[in-house]
Amino acid sequence: MYTYITCPSAKKPLSELDPEVFLSQEHPRGQVLRRLLEAGATRAQAVSGRRRKASRAVGDDGPGNGPEVTKRFRSGDVYGLVASSGVRTALQLQALAAAAASEGDQRMAEFCTSVGEVKLTELVQSAVAVLEAPRTLALKASSRMELLRRAAFECDCTCQNLWTAGAARVLVHNNQDVTKFCQDVCRALEVGACRGVNMAIVGEPGCGKSMLFESLDLIYSVMGKPEARSSFPLAGVLDAHILLWQDYRHNDSSVLFEDILSLVVGERMDIRVPHKRNVSHRNTAPLFYSSNSQLVVARPDPAETVRLNRAMEERFCFRRFVNPIPEIERLASFPRCGRCCANFFLLHR
Repeated sequence: MYTYITCPSAKKPLSELDPEVFLSQEHPRGQVLRRLLEAGATRAQAVSGRRRKASRAVGDDGPGNGPEVTKRFRSGDVYGLVASSGVRTALQLQALAAAAASEGDQRMAEFCTSVGEVKLTELVQSAVAVLEAPRTLALKASSRMELLRRAAFECDCTCQNLWTAGAARVLVHNNQDVTKFCQDVCRALEVGACRGVNMAIVGEPGCGKSMLFESLDLIYSVMGKPEARSSFPLAGVLDAHILLWQDYRHNDSSVLFEDILSLVVGERMDIRVPHKRNVSHRNTAPLFYSSNSQLVVARPDPAETVRLNRAMEERFCFRRFVNPIPEIERLASFPRCGRCCANFFLLHR
């Protein structure tokens, strides 16, 4: 049928075809159509003018208090809200929207509802990333020792100097030289991933091994111990200042022992990351780990087992703790404190 009414044929030559086949006979044409379009444009201009005039109108409360055109809350407004109100999470933004809605302004609440929680989280995270970009860039350009010195002055003390006394007590109780221990920690932070520099504390449970390293998490970008059976166990290495593996027990199903040997001396490796090709990376982050025993592996060949375990031992500076802290002195909620941790390592180095 379409061909019959649009294409010339023996029964219907070109002169008989309708040139405006898709238009109704009642559709306006010519001058009538022009006048209708002009009338529509005039109407749109008039409405726009009235809205502008209304926004500047003088209300009952004085000049400038007349009715205003309500502006919708949009995605781009999230940054301004994050910058002005201190919002850092989607939940905080939702709470702020609920408070505004209870006072009669539902724009933000409607926006949060329409975009959904996942998209809202992404928007807030993006705004926070933009807001903190200068600080993040400065941190990336700083060395580990510079970050330690900065933490000693800029971080707030959250423990009332309890951490310093606790760290000294743990070291002395386990017959460790406080000055030498702090020197070794600072050496690892300064030199990075090198043979004989990475720090390891091994020994009995309850000796305070983990608490000595735990506050470093407040100073540096840290990669924790690899998750068991993870598809990307070393992805966090790419952005980490240090590797902090507390209570780590090795399992080849998570990370191959030979890969750890390469990782802690800065040999180039291909790191698997989500949704991307493998990233070639030379690690510089030193490894701080605590455990009940050293990092060891068992292979079918005894000679290979000895060789691998000896190679791993050469990569670490070991501290062995054998004296558990008495139960009466232990605090289940022992505080972490970046400021005291930084000052402790710097003052005793």
